[in-house]
Amino acid sequence: MRQPLSIGVADDDDVGYAYRIGVDARGNYTGLAGLHNPARIDAPTFNGEAKFAGTASMRIIDRLTPQSSFAQSVPFTAPIVVRVDLAEGTFAGRTSPPSSSADWQLTFNGTFSGGDMTGTSRLTGLRFDTSGAFLGRAGDEKAIGAFHGNNSEDVYAGGLIATR
Repeated sequence: MRQPLSIGVADDDDVGYAYRIGVDARGNYTGLAGLHNPARIDAPTFNGEAKFAGTASMRIIDRLTPQSSFAQSVPFTAPIVVRVDLAEGTFAGRTSPPSSSADWQLTFNGTFSGGDMTGTSRLTGLRFDTSGAFLGRAGDEKAIGAFHGNNSEDVYAGGLIATR
């Protein structure tokens, strides 16, 4: 990846996520994200549902066009809630609702098994609607996640750390 911007976030237990956003070898804007030390979060022992609250952080490249010789990566940080349902084997979450139409909102959902979350993410905002991947890990007290997505004009990548 040429001209990448890489970000890594970890808590006091050295658990978190990392992401990179930039231009690949073919000149396309792209984003990648992954988890940092997910094995340090043991599978949950609780029954039923759990709610985690924390912060999501990401970078966004919005409205790429062939006529544009420069695209700017924009930071976005927001409160986030993650809900895990052990009985159903599912998870879902979202950032707080946007305060204006110019703000972005991240939503995600998928399957939950043995502490692992696998699913999809979607980032929406003014002229922006892009879907991608989500992976994460949740235990009794903590959840982490990483997400990224792109289409022909937009790219996002980031992660989250939340506690119960």
